Amino acid sequence: MWFSWLYYLVVLIFGPALSNDSLEVAILPAWREAIIVRSGQVLARMVLFCMGFHRVKRIIVPGYDEEKARHSTIMSNHVSLVDILLMMSVYMPTFVAKEAVRSIPLVGRILTGIQGIFVDRLKTERGNATALVKARQESLAKGERVLPLHLFPEGTTSNGEFMLPFKTGGFVSGNPVQPVIIRYPYDNFSPAYESVYAVPFIISLLSQWQNHVEYELHPLYVPSEEEKADPALYSRNVRYVLCR
Repeated sequence: MWFSWLYYLVVLIFGPALSNDSLEVAILPAWREAIIVRSGQVLARMVLFCMGFHRVKRIIVPGYDEEKARHSTIMSNHVSLVDILLMMSVYMPTFVAKEAVRSIPLVGRILTGIQGIFVDRLKTERGNATALVKARQESLAKGERVLPLHLFPEGTTSNGEFMLPFKTGGFVSGNPVQPVIIRYPYDNFSPAYESVYAVPFIISLLSQWQNHVEYELHPLYVPSEEEKADPALYSRNVRYVLCR
């Protein structure tokens, strides 16, 4: 827990001022952004270590480009609650959250500090989430200095053995995406967060002497004109890449 408080203090000191505008993205001076990103990566990795993930295996598929990945939307499967910490330790991306999360002490301020996208479906028209995601993706495509966006296109966690159909919202913009596959090899307890309450899940996870996780980085997926015109086709093809 103290890791969260420590990062909260970092964001409080070096992060942007609070804003209620979901479309506004605070651009910080490069040195302040570097402090927020690097400290977040280090603290996320420390939390993973404390949870038993002493080693994290990184697999790079030929053609992967780190620079391009950091200026795109990261798409990965969603297996566990640990996925977010893992991606924070790798890319320190931003995420999509409900508007109500903004007012939660500690969590809301941290999400604001990493340029989180807050969605309020009760106050805005249907499809607002897609519009906000698309706007952030356009900013990334233009080369603006914003953190990479991470999406879980399945929309929920799975058992790690199969991948659910992808939602199309993150593919509407037609911009390239960075595919990442996450796996949790295990012997006794599966870190997959499926049909289990949070407290028993965390206790079971911490009861293991060591947990294992690996992530596979694929080359940037650049959609064809046909895929740009058909988000459903685009999402299916990216899912196929991750399922292979």
